[in-house]
Amino acid sequence: MKVLFVIPCKEGNYIVDCVSAIRKLHDDCDILVVDSASEDKSYFQAIQDKAEVLDINNVHYMDGAIWTAYKYKKEQYTHFACIQDSVELLVNIYEYCTDTVYAMSWFPGEPCPDRDKGTTAKLKTHTGLTFPPPYGFAGIFGPMMIAPMEAFDKCFALGMSKVLPDNKIENNSMERIWGYVWGVLGYDIMANTVEGRFTGHHTKIKKTYCERL
Repeated sequence: MKVLFVIPCKEGNYIVDCVSAIRKLHDDCDILVVDSASEDKSYFQAIQDKAEVLDINNVHYMDGAIWTAYKYKKEQYTHFACIQDSVELLVNIYEYCTDTVYAMSWFPGEPCPDRDKGTTAKLKTHTGLTFPPPYGFAGIFGPMMIAPMEAFDKCFALGMSKVLPDNKIENNSMERIWGYVWGVLGYDIMANTVEGRFTGHHTKIKKTYCERL
């Protein structure tokens, strides 16, 4: 097992604490920070000894970071642990690095035509899947998740690397899209979750809620 932590980062206000918390609990891990078109890149120096930073002008939020990591790193790792830069882990997550997908936490998925119209069109175009499904589904908070490379291989083959959010609303929609797609591929994120159902109260992470575009 070899795990890569994948973190999109905007401006670096929280990344030092995020990376430090990971290192404290996983001293042998690798960390990839994908910069999300930050105007202030001074944080690069603050974490250069703890993480690798890719300055690639990522404008696709978590999805951009995931598929960048997949493009450059997939042959080197067995799992990606995808977390937000405004999160500090409070537990070691290696126990969740198995042959299935773990959500950080899940919530009942509720489609919203206004919010989901952009991602719905992209999903249909690139994967052939129709959203919302005619049945209940779960969303993934973040979307933060831990998955084996075989699962990301299936997503890539499906076309998910082309389903990229272009704004904050579409990024919010991707929480539902990812939960739905994992279900289509046979992964039960409600049964396999780090924190359980999302309630707003965290037990295994410290989350800073911030307003960013």
